[in-house]
Amino acid sequence: MNKSYYFSRKGVEILDDVDMKLAANRARLRTALGAHLLLLRYFPKKDKEFSDCLKKYRSAIYPERQQLAGRYIDSYNSELLFNIKSGMYEANTKVLTKAAAAINGLKDFKNTGEYYYLASNAAYSEFINSRFDNCQYWINIAMSETISYKAQTHVRLLSLILNYELKNFELLESQMRSTYRYLKSKGRLLKYEKLVLDFIRVSAKNITVNQLLELFERMRIQLIEIIKDKDEKKAFEDVDLVTWLESKIKGIKFIDMLTEKVNTTA
Repeated sequence: MNKSYYFSRKGVEILDDVDMKLAANRARLRTALGAHLLLLRYFPKKDKEFSDCLKKYRSAIYPERQQLAGRYIDSYNSELLFNIKSGMYEANTKVLTKAAAAINGLKDFKNTGEYYYLASNAAYSEFINSRFDNCQYWINIAMSETISYKAQTHVRLLSLILNYELKNFELLESQMRSTYRYLKSKGRLLKYEKLVLDFIRVSAKNITVNQLLELFERMRIQLIEIIKDKDEKKAFEDVDLVTWLESKIKGIKFIDMLTEKVNTTA
């Protein structure tokens, strides 16, 4: 990852002084900056570099932003992801406000795949901040369009957890069946996905508080084991289920547990 960062940064530096009046040069710079922004989310301490890179990226897009609506929206997606990784959860409130204003000024933005990826990550950001109505709003947008299997899975599982939080248990039953059919239709059901479905199914029943806490702890231990599998580990980049379970066990807000985790590993 460090080598990737080094070469990515060098690529951006090489293009830094080129003539931006030429469309071909702006295209090259957009590609380099867009890739670097996505990489920087794994380096949350480099917040100034991220901010500078983001400004350059938007500047390189701006002259053609009506034609490149997807790229422009993707800049807000990168900002959301960086803030989530950095523990700057409240900052995403302003990001989503700015993104909404930018989107309203663009033509045909809803035809871009980036818009639905933005919705997917916005839903998780709002879930972290316990703004569940806003979370549901973004989930509905993300699920209204066919995006990648990984993004759809992320949104569907997040929707299950959201309805669990809201105690919409009647809706959960039909939603679990739908999610299970969707995952099976893709030819595989990861251990992580099956465990989430089983957890929701059991915990939605009438069980005691102690039984529920035992269930939380058992699932947490199982997930920690599953994370060791490289094929399963990628799923945990989207929703930090282990920390969510720990917040339930300890009776602490999810956002506070995430913040504590970020500060501990910083």
